[in-house]
Amino acid sequence: MNKIKWLIFIFIGLVSASGLVNAAAPALLGAGDTISVWVKGEPELSVERQVGKDGSIIMPLIGSVGVSGMKTTDAARLISQMLEDGYLKDPLVQVTLKGKGSSRTATAAGIAPVASTASGNVAPIPAADRQVLVEIVDAGAKTGIADVAMMLGNKIYQSNRLGQILLDESSGYVVIIADGFSTAAGQLEEMLKTGNPAKIYLKPI
Repeated sequence: MNKIKWLIFIFIGLVSASGLVNAAAPALLGAGDTISVWVKGEPELSVERQVGKDGSIIMPLIGSVGVSGMKTTDAARLISQMLEDGYLKDPLVQVTLKGKGSSRTATAAGIAPVASTASGNVAPIPAADRQVLVEIVDAGAKTGIADVAMMLGNKIYQSNRLGQILLDESSGYVVIIADGFSTAAGQLEEMLKTGNPAKIYLKPI
């Protein structure tokens, strides 16, 4: 009888341990999920994002990052590798799942109603994906300009050390000021030049 009891205790212990392991396993990310990305020592890169229908998020500096189907640890590793590729030295990145979402619950997940695609179909667009990453570039040296001030709508943005700014709007009247460069003003969509990220060139004085 004692042996049977011990076997039962061992079995229960193994099942409980297995449950704890499964509960502690990193979550898989999917469209509509809200995640927090923390980069040690880089507050401008530490952001909260919603995974788009295409399975990606928009990050400062590196742009679009596909994270759908990944564990949070794998997503953190990917973002770290992309940041390390020419931007930061040995970046420490942590990705945390803040809330589960679904492309079927667009309103609850904070997704815009609908937008036309190239094929003419209608698809929801996550609010986070409406942000636009732009780079302010020296027209002569072809390098990013740090500490640029940009006024768009009712907001003032400032570029990071690589000249990049993450905008909440993709159109509107914009004024751009930087020391040593001519002031630029006009419609944002007309000033943007094709690139990844899109670029705005300022002429040095």
